[in-house]
Amino acid sequence: MQRLKAKGKQKATTPNTSRPGTPANDTDLAYQRTRDGFIESLKIVKAATEATSFLGPLKAVCEISIQFLEATRAVNENTKGFTVLRESVSVHIRILDEGYTQFEGARRDQMPDALKDFDDAFKDYVTTLKSILSRMDELRQDRAHGVKGLLRKIADAKVETGIITDYKQEIMQATRVFEDITKLCQIQLEAEVWKMARLGPEKPRPMGTQHKTCLQGTRVPILTEIREWRLNPNVEKRIFWLCDIGGSGKSTVALTLCKEWDSIQEIVVGRFFFSKNARQTSETDDFCSIVAEDIGAQDGFILEQIKSRKAEDPHLFIRGIRHQFTKLIEEPLRLANTTIVLVIDAVDECNKEMRRELLNLLVEKVSSMANLKLLITSRPETDIIAILQGKAIVRGMHFKMHGKEDQSNLDDITAYVNRHLFRLLTMSQRQQLVQRSNGLFIWITTAHLELQQAQGPDAVRATLESLLNRGEGGDINQVYAGIIRRLQREKSYGIIHKVMGIILGLFEPVSTEALAKITDIAHSQLQLILASIQSVFRIDKVVEFLHPTFREYLVSSHNLDRPFDSATLQSDLAISILGVFQEDLKEDICGICQPDEPYPDNAHVLDLDGRLEQVWRASPALSYSVRYWGYHTGPFITEECVIKVLHTFLVTRVLYLIELLSLMGQIHLIQNFEEVRQHLENQGLGAFEAEVSSPNVLHTN
Repeated sequence: MQRLKAKGKQKATTPNTSRPGTPANDTDLAYQRTRDGFIESLKIVKAATEATSFLGPLKAVCEISIQFLEATRAVNENTKGFTVLRESVSVHIRILDEGYTQFEGARRDQMPDALKDFDDAFKDYVTTLKSILSRMDELRQDRAHGVKGLLRKIADAKVETGIITDYKQEIMQATRVFEDITKLCQIQLEAEVWKMARLGPEKPRPMGTQHKTCLQGTRVPILTEIREWRLNPNVEKRIFWLCDIGGSGKSTVALTLCKEWDSIQEIVVGRFFFSKNARQTSETDDFCSIVAEDIGAQDGFILEQIKSRKAEDPHLFIRGIRHQFTKLIEEPLRLANTTIVLVIDAVDECNKEMRRELLNLLVEKVSSMANLKLLITSRPETDIIAILQGKAIVRGMHFKMHGKEDQSNLDDITAYVNRHLFRLLTMSQRQQLVQRSNGLFIWITTAHLELQQAQGPDAVRATLESLLNRGEGGDINQVYAGIIRRLQREKSYGIIHKVMGIILGLFEPVSTEALAKITDIAHSQLQLILASIQSVFRIDKVVEFLHPTFREYLVSSHNLDRPFDSATLQSDLAISILGVFQEDLKEDICGICQPDEPYPDNAHVLDLDGRLEQVWRASPALSYSVRYWGYHTGPFITEECVIKVLHTFLVTRVLYLIELLSLMGQIHLIQNFEEVRQHLENQGLGAFEAEVSSPNVLHTN
């Protein structure tokens, strides 16, 4: 599915900012432009809703708004009288109110933030229109009592043009505000659509949709500097390297610029946000294909070039990164008459060997690609510094985006605290928190979430005291230690510890349903567990670390309270994954076979994708288990409890797994068997190795 971003790059119509008293036709033109631009925004949001089922209520609201606005677009505004305008506003309000009843059916706590923002803006918009309508009714009543007959008609002729102009200005302003918010929601919804429709609910997110954008008015110096670099057509240093410590806000800056540049029609933006949360986003195997798809979705010519190269080489995606970069990115971009900006975030979270190859490749290629600029963010890791620092093409920026020495850092954190903790803390408490943060954004955002976790005024005071008095200011490890101590006071800490360990051991984030299955915890109980750790984990369609610094803390020497027994956790995880197979795998899992008929070819099963989707819904952990069971099992192959479960699987379920891989069209996942076989070979378990390598297992087709 192509992303909806291409639609989103339509230029917004700039409304005329005429004030009351300007000629009526100028106001009418501005009113029409504002309304027309709003129609286009609504169409985009509506298109986004069609890609995901949970956005259905918004689709209904968009549809009725579009119907009204398109109907009024055909009317010549210059000929509208006061009565007609009043009736139009009344009808519009009634239609919006009726449509909103469909939107109210959605639970607000299950909405993405973009829909919540749209919901609030929608209510404000309708309230404003109702206020205008009320004043129009009052005016009509006053005039009806004050003037009668022919004199009333004469009065209408003298004052009506000015009155209509004033009301149109108010309606235009309200619509313009709603339009702006709708467009912002549309950008955010595109991220949701990409996450839900393109990647699926249990896939990693290399487009950065797990991050947030900068709060308006913050990070101004660094954003300005990068914007000026992007606008300079003659800049020699075409790689901008934003380098600072973990938690300073680099990813937030990167995502903010991606969103901003997405709205500029003259440039095309490609992106890849590395993350240790998932195997795909901590390696470069899919880097070129994802970046190519992102760029191709925005430019038709580039897309055709990419398609052509895919058709020429069916095995392109399994070749090395240098070959993939040349074919999928370099050659299409050299032929394109388009300015491209490539944003690569958190390179330090990529596998060390892979990132070294990627960075050397980028430095080499970008120097000869005149229409490409590259924004890279990373921590100051030694190997990254060795590659990028001092290169003629690299603008090396070791920014101090943290620390209280730079007043702008404290100003930005003050703005954040005043925005998010205004109702929870007094001004004095907020100021103390700002000073304690030492200018580090990850410290203040984690403190904010931890304060939100507190239940009641006493808990808030205790949490604040802990944040203000423990350890050195700005030390994120001290905040994490405080969180662990809070969790240790919970009766269910043993289960909480287990859940965190399982998340730590997974190769990619999974849904709450899948996590419940893997941990063998009832979903309702798991929800309560997850609610207690929301200051350090993102609990959305998948469960994942909010920031890599907490993952690092859990496995570091700083975690003195209760470190993880990694071997035991991983061994238990391997048994759980194999247990999923034992419970959920079965013959003809998609229900394709018919009595007394031969098994059909996959190509002849017209609704195969739908049948597979039913399998994933019924067995939420099965998709993850199919992809990674061998990588979990192999390292613990010498443990008797693991061997016992593995043997049962090989005897009773292995052919069902092969059948499922065939139906998925991903027979390459047979590599899991090879992972297990190699570990068996290394441990000298010859007899068991022969069983794993038997033709019935490795060569079933």
